[in-house]
Amino acid sequence: MNIQSFKIVIWIYNLSMDLVVTPMDSTLHRRFKVETIAGGANPMIIKYMPDHTWVAENVTMKFFTEKYIRELGALIERKNKIGVYSI
Repeated sequence: MNIQSFKIVIWIYNLSMDLVVTPMDSTLHRRFKVETIAGGANPMIIKYMPDHTWVAENVTMKFFTEKYIRELGALIERKNKIGVYSI
């Protein structure tokens, strides 16, 4: 199976941030690596939970609050072609 990254633009504090999102699970698509276009040493991992919420690991940017994690998750749901809805 070919796992492809996709680009998402999220607005945080009236500034846009370009992110590259890469599915990490080849079958379930419930974990995603999120990093800026420029990359970085510690990408954020965002997970879709069975209760239909999103949680993040390795968050190094303090402005990624719960609100922005939820918004990022919603954007991933819309962009992800396979879908993260199945359990």
